[in-house]
Formats: sequence, C-alpha cells, structure tokens
Amino acid sequence: MSIFFIYLTAVFCSLIHLGSIVVVARLLKVGLRQFAFGTGPIIWSTPRIKLAFFMFGGSIRFVSVDDFQLEEHEKGVALENKPILTQLCIALSGCFVLVMLAYAILGNDAHRAFLVTPMQVFNGAISPLDEGQTLLKLALVELPKQDWPVILGVVAIKLAALNLMPFPVLNGGAAIRLLACKFGLLQFWPSSLTIFLMVCAIPLMVSWLFAFLVFVWPQFISI
Repeated sequence: MSIFFIYLTAVFCSLIHLGSIVVVARLLKVGLRQFAFGTGPIIWSTPRIKLAFFMFGGSIRFVSVDDFQLEEHEKGVALENKPILTQLCIALSGCFVLVMLAYAILGNDAHRAFLVTPMQVFNGAISPLDEGQTLLKLALVELPKQDWPVILGVVAIKLAALNLMPFPVLNGGAAIRLLACKFGLLQFWPSSLTIFLMVCAIPLMVSWLFAFLVFVWPQFISI
C-alpha cells in the first residue's frame, strides 16, 4: 500500500474523530455553529460547513455565550451553559471513539502505541535528521506493508494520542481548560500562558515538516 493510502486512512480517522464530536454534541443538545474540515485555503464554504484544501484535521464551533449575536432561544444550547461533564464528554468523545476502534483492531498493542506517541512526537521534533527519519520510515515504509485494518488501528490510536496532548488547540488542552474553569484554577492560568503553549507547538510542527521533506526528497529526485 502506498503513502497516499496512509494519508487517506488518516483522513478517514480524522472524519471519525470530528464526526463523533458532532454526533455526541447533538445527542447532548449542544448547538453547532460550524463544521470545518481540513487545513489551508478554503475550497468550499457554506454558513455551516467549510472544506479546506488539505483534507486533514479541522475544527468545530459550537453555539457559545460569547457569540456576538446570540439569540434568546440559543442560550439553552450554548456549550458553556451545559454541565461540565457534558462539555468534557463532547471534548473527549472523538478521541474515545478512535481509541475504542484501535483497541478493537489491535488489542493490547493499541495501549503500547498510545503511550509511546507523545515521546515519539517530541523525540522526532528534537532530532528530525535521526529519530524523525526512523519514525517516518516506520510510518511511511513499514506500516504500508501491513493489512489495512492494522493500518487503520495504528493511525486511529496515534491520532487519538496526538489530540489528547495538552496544547490549547487540541482536545487534551480543551479538557484541561474545562477542569480548570470548574475548580476555579483559571485565575492561575493567564492568557499569556495559552499563547506560550500555542507558540511552543509551532517549532514541533516545523521540525516535523523539515523531517518529512528530508525523508521524501531522495524519492522525489529519483522520479
């Protein structure tokens, strides 16, 4: 199986992740403002749905008490007006579904793959020409040799682990913020710290992009 097939599997898992959040939110009666799928330039847009050029990742915007033109009838479906447990269920539902999918396919191997992911992310970013290349070879050369269900399980558990990391734009960061609000700890978490964590994520992404370009360049020039 090709690298492109790995990408399509990642797109499929990303849709499962975001779609699960939407379904759980609707079941718990939280209003949906907009569903955005992908990153990069917008290629198709409606008031409720946006599709971007690179079909991976995305975001969901719920009805919020902070909305500029919040209608009176929308206050009951605003995310912040729901119990903390409801908000946590929504924030973590996508990752939960991916973890359950991975465990159904991989069994206990999913547990090990989940636990090593954060360290792999940091080690690969710190050493993009060494550890990063080794991890990319495992993901893009060795993994495609497996049957598709195994590929699906690995991609699902890795995506769940990534989204549970404690960065503000990820599900893990959102869950931490919800708990901080609930227990009155948000006063010890200034907005500057949120910005700092977001800035810290940028070098990680840049380093991994560099590692990926180094990895694919020999294959590109050999075409």
